[in-house]
Amino acid sequence: MVWQRADGRIDNASFRNRRSEKFEMFKKLNHSRTSVQTFKDKVVRNIPGDHRWPGDLLSRIGRPWDMGPIQEHRSEARDGLPRVLFMGFSDTRGGAAIASSRLISRLEEDGLASTIELVCLQQADAPWTFSMDRAHRFELWKQLRKVIAARNFAMSDPYGWLPFETRYIQRVLEIWQPDIIHIHNIHGGRGIVPIRQFEMLAQYAPIVWTLHDMWAATGHCAYSLDCERWRSGCGSCPDLSLYPSMLFDRTSAVVREKRQVFEQAKPTLVTPSQWLGDLVSQAPSTAGCDVRVIANGVDLSVFNPRQRATGRRKLEICDDRPVLMFAAETLNGDPRKGGQELRKALLHAQSVRDNAPLDIILMGADGFDLLDGIEGLKIHKTGFVSEPEAAARFYAAADIFVCPSLQDNLPNTLIEAAACGTASVVFDAGGCPETIEEGVTGLIVPFADAEALGATIANLLDNPERRHGMGRAARMQAEQQYGAGRMATDYLKLYNELIAKWDPL
Repeated sequence: MVWQRADGRIDNASFRNRRSEKFEMFKKLNHSRTSVQTFKDKVVRNIPGDHRWPGDLLSRIGRPWDMGPIQEHRSEARDGLPRVLFMGFSDTRGGAAIASSRLISRLEEDGLASTIELVCLQQADAPWTFSMDRAHRFELWKQLRKVIAARNFAMSDPYGWLPFETRYIQRVLEIWQPDIIHIHNIHGGRGIVPIRQFEMLAQYAPIVWTLHDMWAATGHCAYSLDCERWRSGCGSCPDLSLYPSMLFDRTSAVVREKRQVFEQAKPTLVTPSQWLGDLVSQAPSTAGCDVRVIANGVDLSVFNPRQRATGRRKLEICDDRPVLMFAAETLNGDPRKGGQELRKALLHAQSVRDNAPLDIILMGADGFDLLDGIEGLKIHKTGFVSEPEAAARFYAAADIFVCPSLQDNLPNTLIEAAACGTASVVFDAGGCPETIEEGVTGLIVPFADAEALGATIANLLDNPERRHGMGRAARMQAEQQYGAGRMATDYLKLYNELIAKWDPL
């Protein structure tokens, strides 16, 4: 460097000269910018037409969104109702998105709130949903976001973000002026907003964050399985490959960062299960937060037992055949879903039943070849089902819904099965037992005991009156506890409470 002497000390005279040179350079640069702008202004004034300048590319990247649709939606919002801004990765993909979509639909249909939903991945066409990926005019934006996701993984930092997206969210907040900001699933490297933005959001409205897994309480994973390190703030993670994965261990630092953000933004955390509510109350990152328990809901007019015959005809299943059902995005790809335990359980059940004919409906994307080769078992693969009416037909067609999850919050599948009058069998894991009244609406099996699960399934298959009675009781339980109307009312009560006592940061 020109201002550094041979002995390593600073040459003050050379440093001052170099600084003066830089100052003169910036003056010239600023003058040239002014000259270019003056020239552009003259052209715009004197030559008609649409003028595009090379530097406008940066403007299109930095200010790429047309806010007209947001402004129009704001003008149509009903007066006197709380305005809620929902934020999540997708509008329909995944259990979190489905739960959020059901809540928004009910709030709108019942006239309880005016809503707007910001997502990255949009698959449906609800009038209140706006996709950042779709709205962006710069055609390489999705690829840029993938680069950011890759950067987050490589740096083991889940908070990488593009500043242009922050500005877009701020503009939406300024237009919509929400009374509540309701956040759902935001992790996985491509979420709609990183936790570090919570402090910015909290300047506009109270934050409600519905937790659909353990991620807020851990250093990186959505579910910790048998790891208990979340109790002490993580660190020395035994499995960085668990979703969402990290390249190297920053788990203890992430927990500290989450703690600092929560202390500043003060979000209200909502958990669908008491199990998760107790967990986040104990975890260092979330301890001290306001935690509420509000179960997810389901549209009871869609999910009902009346479609049993229709569902069986669709799958070409005789009325007298016993039918099991399992539903998940994948059976073999995620050990948490208990695929291996399900296979062992079915092998045991069939041995007890002397390999009598048995049908199983598998609803999901892939991994179901894991059950191939089980004697007497006929498999019906529906693939991924996005239409609620179609899913309801399959639930209603089954006699027993099997949920062998080794750790879960409060699965939508158990609520949907109950609403369709189908008894469930679950492991004593996570929040799954909370959906079951033991011996009345279903049965709870000791944790990860595949043989006990198989014996329980075999017993119910051989007792049609018992399982049908459980199915009727499950429907009654769903009507009392899991209706979408009940969920919307509970959230509206929470919204009004937070609005009444909100103190801006």
